[in-house]
Formats: sequence, C-alpha cells, structure tokens
Amino acid sequence: MIAACKEVLGQSAAIKMKHIPLLNDTTERQISDMAEDTEGMQLIEKIKKSKLFALQLDESTDIQNNSILLTYV
Repeated sequence: MIAACKEVLGQSAAIKMKHIPLLNDTTERQISDMAEDTEGMQLIEKIKKSKLFALQLDESTDIQNNSILLTYV
C-alpha cells in the first residue's frame, strides 16, 4: 500500500502512510478515502478541462444477481 500511495499521491503521502496502524478497518477506510480522492480530485478535474470525452454506460450483474452500473469515461 505504501508503494501504491507513493506512486499515486507522492512521497509525502507515503511517509504519512507508514504511521497508520494496519488494522483491517483502518486499512479499508484509507483505501476507500484514497479511491474517493482519486475519483473526485483527479478524474473529474481532467474531464472538466478536456474539450472532448466519451461516456459509456453498461449494466451488469454480479454472482448474487445484484445490478451494477459501470461507467467508462
């Protein structure tokens, strides 16, 4: 996780990551927070700045027959 954090968010974030206890709930929450940040800050900003983009939607179901909406930009 530290290597992934360094790659995505930089060295300062990786250093902070070393000080986080590795409990299951903490790790899961941190991964979720990083994913939200990546989506919210990076992807949406790139879409706003681009002149053109394509949007594709696909509905699928998982093995428990739950519907999933996939969005590709």
